[in-house]
Amino acid sequence: MEDKQVIGTIIDKSFSTGKGSRGPWTKFSFKVQKDDDKTITLSTFDVELAKKFEAGNVASFTYTDNENNGKTYHNIKAIEAVNSTAKETRPMSSGGEQERKRLIVRQSCLSNALKFVELTGIKVGVKDERSVLELAEIFEKWVWREKSPEETIKRVKQSFSELDTDIDEVM
Repeated sequence: MEDKQVIGTIIDKSFSTGKGSRGPWTKFSFKVQKDDDKTITLSTFDVELAKKFEAGNVASFTYTDNENNGKTYHNIKAIEAVNSTAKETRPMSSGGEQERKRLIVRQSCLSNALKFVELTGIKVGVKDERSVLELAEIFEKWVWREKSPEETIKRVKQSFSELDTDIDEVM
């Protein structure tokens, strides 16, 4: 069997256990996002090798394909960490699933801050764009439960107090 290689970001790590003819086993699977944004699932029974890598790591995998009951399994022979430069070229994946979630929340909060300004009729000019970004940050902190609803409302009012709109009328 020919060795193959793939470099990518581990987006999920899982394991399964069972008992076979040679006794109990634990299989670790890594779902890896390749540079072309396609994913591949690679597996190993080597516990020590699997312990070294987690979701969010960028790694180079050497593996072989094995056929069993009509299904192809990608069995890991070796894994090596990839230097930090490679991580910097993949900002969406380098922080793992948690970073991806944070970016999605930030984008949503920014969109909703703009919608809030639109719906409330607050006049925001170019000089006030910082207020919209601050509002998005306030929303983000509330989503992550870093601030209570009362604190959030207070911060929104403070953030927009310098604008030409009476914020108490719209909230």
